[in-house]
Amino acid sequence: MDPYTGGREHPDAGGDDALAQLPTEAWDVGGVDLGMISTISLIELGTTFGNLTVDVRATNEKLHGRVRRIVQRATGAPDDAVDAALAASGGEAPVAIVALLGGTDVDTARRRLQAAGGVVRRALA
Repeated sequence: MDPYTGGREHPDAGGDDALAQLPTEAWDVGGVDLGMISTISLIELGTTFGNLTVDVRATNEKLHGRVRRIVQRATGAPDDAVDAALAASGGEAPVAIVALLGGTDVDTARRRLQAAGGVVRRALA
């Protein structure tokens, strides 16, 4: 039995969504408020795009798969375009997303992100 939850079930938040990054303890009765605060913080910091946590860099094989899925979901781009953007960006999801959705190269995408304070949504505006 899980000592934090007392065996209660928690909703499945998926794998790459912003809410999925919360520990399961955050789903306890009092933890829902913590979950909302954490999610709002992620949004304000610009680490999300839609319902995805995008401020991820592919530094190992597991993260490479996660970053690839995030970029695919965020952009709807074909596999080869996602792979090319991630290779050119050094595995940085925000840069790849801005490059693909902005129709630009990764250097321009990086400059746009920098000018936008690292917030993908602002970099694409």
